[in-house]
Amino acid sequence: MKNVIRPFVKALIATFFLFSSYTVFSQQNKIDSVKNRFNESINREEMVHIQEGMFAFYVRQGQVEKALAEINELLASQKAKTYNLSSLGYKLKGTCYSVMNKFDTAFIYYRKALRNIKNKDAISLKIAGSTYKNMSSAFQILNQLDSAVFYAKKSEQLFRKANDYSGLCSLALSNVVMYFNYEKYVEAAEWLQKLADYNKVNKSPWYEALYYKSRGILNNNIDNNTAAIKDLKESIKYFKKESDFVNLLDAEFILGYIYYEEGKIKECNKIFDKAIEVTQQKNIPIQETYVIYLGYYVQLLAKQNRIEKAKEILALAKDKMQDFYYEADAVLKVAQAKLLIAEKKYQKALVLLQQIDTTGRTTEVQQRYNKELMHVMKKTGNTPKLVNTLERILYLNGVQNNENLKKQITKNTIKYEAEKKEIENKKLKAEKEYQQLLMVKESRKKWGLVIILTLVITVLTVLFYYNSRNKKQKQLIEQLQRELHHRIKNNLAIIDSLVEDIKLDIEQGNLEQRLTDLQNRIISINEIHAQLYRNRDITNLNLQKYVAVLVNNIENSFANPNIEVQQNISPALQIRTEKLFPLGLIINEFVTNSYKYAFSPNQKGNVKIDISETAESYQLQLSDNGKGLPNNFNIENLTSFGMEVMQLLSKQLQGSFVLNGTNGVTINIDFPK
Repeated sequence: MKNVIRPFVKALIATFFLFSSYTVFSQQNKIDSVKNRFNESINREEMVHIQEGMFAFYVRQGQVEKALAEINELLASQKAKTYNLSSLGYKLKGTCYSVMNKFDTAFIYYRKALRNIKNKDAISLKIAGSTYKNMSSAFQILNQLDSAVFYAKKSEQLFRKANDYSGLCSLALSNVVMYFNYEKYVEAAEWLQKLADYNKVNKSPWYEALYYKSRGILNNNIDNNTAAIKDLKESIKYFKKESDFVNLLDAEFILGYIYYEEGKIKECNKIFDKAIEVTQQKNIPIQETYVIYLGYYVQLLAKQNRIEKAKEILALAKDKMQDFYYEADAVLKVAQAKLLIAEKKYQKALVLLQQIDTTGRTTEVQQRYNKELMHVMKKTGNTPKLVNTLERILYLNGVQNNENLKKQITKNTIKYEAEKKEIENKKLKAEKEYQQLLMVKESRKKWGLVIILTLVITVLTVLFYYNSRNKKQKQLIEQLQRELHHRIKNNLAIIDSLVEDIKLDIEQGNLEQRLTDLQNRIISINEIHAQLYRNRDITNLNLQKYVAVLVNNIENSFANPNIEVQQNISPALQIRTEKLFPLGLIINEFVTNSYKYAFSPNQKGNVKIDISETAESYQLQLSDNGKGLPNNFNIENLTSFGMEVMQLLSKQLQGSFVLNGTNGVTINIDFPK
């Protein structure tokens, strides 16, 4: 059941989560009047509210180009300079490109928005908070959970500082969807409760309706469909009352899918047909989400063998398509292939599926694509290709982020190739024995022919072996190149985030020290690349040698002879480079914080770094004998950037994080190999 609902939730990230905190103006004449109001206004908060409302109106009408034109006009205006509205303009421009799935361009404008925030007043904090929230939403669509969580946390901090409960409601809703998509249902439920708590202060009936809709989805996920249907119907009441047809369609389509899974086919078809009819009668603005719904409805109709009705809905969906509806394009093509399969036109379905570019699609769309592809391959006799398709499905289920499953795929592939080779060898052996039997019965003249035949088979086998090995070597080189680019991209993203944090929190008096801290963090990353360059083994590094260089650099930065850093690391201890990046940053943060905060002036102190290993994991213990932590210290309410970074990086290592603030500070982190 949950796999049916998830595509809908995924699509919502790109729609109302980008605009959920904006007031949407419903008529063009109202837009014209608020434009005049904007031109006359001298109140910055009112101007921000008007611009966000107009932006949401144009985007929900599908007029993205019009929205971009309005934003460019705002950025070029004198009013933007006078009232510091450039950050708002760049944020909205980034959102436009997010809607069009042009995320590289979107991130450029999001960062421009953050750079143009000059003050720390409530309005500026709200703009910064919503910018980080939109970045989190974009990373959700890109399936980059760590980055999405990081920017969501930044957004929450800024919304809290601005006392913006509408923004906090919007963020909570976005996080519900994020954790749902990654099957972290406990976290999703926790954020759903936060939404309810925030809305007690915000008092928005709209967020209350969205709360019921989200709770209905979660209830469906735990197979409590009675409660799910009740919650969805509760949300539908509000959306009908307020004529919020966009969310009304979302809720009704999800309800229709639940009816389908419950075997209530009649109710399912009725609610889908009614939703489509309402859309056409009310002239509701079409979004990509709606086209995706139609695509999935076509697939349901094909399952019911209602071919003509499926063709009718498919034609309607194609008529509503836009060039930048990237996800919907794939959904419709898979739906069309499903329809061809239902008509037993397997070859046409195969040709259509092979034309689909699944790069960058959501996992759910790719899984549906591969399911239909495997089905049609069986029907058309393309059995050898099924193994490659199976590997792609495993990859799309999260294998790329799980080393154990990667090894399992490799093991399965090797096993498959070995079994195939064994069959070939048995066949060759049987053929050879047969030839030898014939040679005994026949004259010696045929020996030469048999020898030549054996040599030819041997040569072909050797050629086949070397050809396979060259292909595998080429694939390995390409994999290493992709891994290298991925590591560099992640490291640059970390540096960018560190710089951005300093810029938002910098004070004139500590500029030199903050830049020194930043240099030490960059050096901790750079030293890994430097040692990899000098090392023959590019996958593992000597941990003792790396930590020694790291500590020496920090000691030179502070030049405090009263503090001694001691290491207890085996000279033979090796660690994979992908683990070393976050580990080096954690050690850098702890030792730096010990130098800065743990000891009084002229006080002698010790900082210890202990790293050991077992067969399955590493154990890192960082400690000092300094002042320790205050009695009222609460790790859940961190304000220290360094401590927050260490905690986030330990999660990246998939490790535990245990903090003890008595008799100095001690941090224990256990993480798997």
